[in-house]
Amino acid sequence: MNESLVSIILPVHNARYHIEKTIQSVLSQSYRNFELILIDDGSTDGSGQVCDRAVKSDHRVMVLHQKNMGISNARNRGLNVSKGKYIVFCDHDDLMMPDCLKNAVYAVEKHSVGLVKFTYRKESFSREKELLYFEEKVLPKKIFLLSELIQEYDVFNAVVRAIWNGMYLREIICENRIFFDETILYGMEDFVFNLDYLQHVKRVETISDRGYLHFMWHGYSTSEMFHREKMYDYVTAAQAEKQLLQKYANLPTSVWIRHQIVYLDRIIPRLYEPECDMTLWERYVYLRRLNTSEKLKLNCKRHICSDLKFIHKRRTKIYYVLFNLKLYWLLIFWLQFLKTKSKMWKRFKGSVN
Repeated sequence: MNESLVSIILPVHNARYHIEKTIQSVLSQSYRNFELILIDDGSTDGSGQVCDRAVKSDHRVMVLHQKNMGISNARNRGLNVSKGKYIVFCDHDDLMMPDCLKNAVYAVEKHSVGLVKFTYRKESFSREKELLYFEEKVLPKKIFLLSELIQEYDVFNAVVRAIWNGMYLREIICENRIFFDETILYGMEDFVFNLDYLQHVKRVETISDRGYLHFMWHGYSTSEMFHREKMYDYVTAAQAEKQLLQKYANLPTSVWIRHQIVYLDRIIPRLYEPECDMTLWERYVYLRRLNTSEKLKLNCKRHICSDLKFIHKRRTKIYYVLFNLKLYWLLIFWLQFLKTKSKMWKRFKGSVN
């Protein structure tokens, strides 16, 4: 049986406590015809040596060492040297389930789809390795036309939010010159890559079997920290998603609302993180500029009160109403009140203990 070659691209940066388990989860795949491309992105903790040992232990593994250029650059370098018919991405502290490749290859070849996405589990841990929360994102077993996928916005969001829960066709990537945006430094590069890729795909298959286990380490991830550049990254992703959605006429109002709240939920809380150094006026100007047609302003007729039925979280409902009514100062002072209230509660708990 001639099995198609799969290229697994795995950037590595200072992950010596996790990388061996991650590599082993790849090497233990029931589907055997793959190449594992490790990109040591300037590690200083011995991760590079772990990668070198993996090369010696299995002929399917190769490693590229480079100075620290960021995860987008590392993934792009992996794409440039890959030889597989299919591309899969993996993070350096995650685990691939044993049948992940087998199930994905079976799906893409049986049904001739342009993208396969599989169910995943996400676990978040504290610095003390205590499990804080987990989420099982179960996808339906289904083949979608892209126009149908966009209508099912919860599934669509799960498809575009991450890069490591899918199998891509290298031919589509190469023919359309799809690469990771190296100007995005603090997350959302996977959103933008997926949105670009989807514009060249007619059908997407989702798999209900779990294929991937993603870990988040609270206090270590750059995605948790405030950076002004991160706000740019969020807006870049929002613009890319709006560009894709605008190609489809007569989308339901619910799709546009969910598009907006995904990004409001990410952007607005960042304005009140402890590291945020923006003045009140800067926050006001930022929100006002965000609410423009090329960014997050909705381009559909809205009745804000009736729209709230599409939003589940109470806090998000407040974001949505105040933002769309352009009550930016009220939104700012409400967030300031919540921040002050949270500080007072922490002090009270500390004094009681």
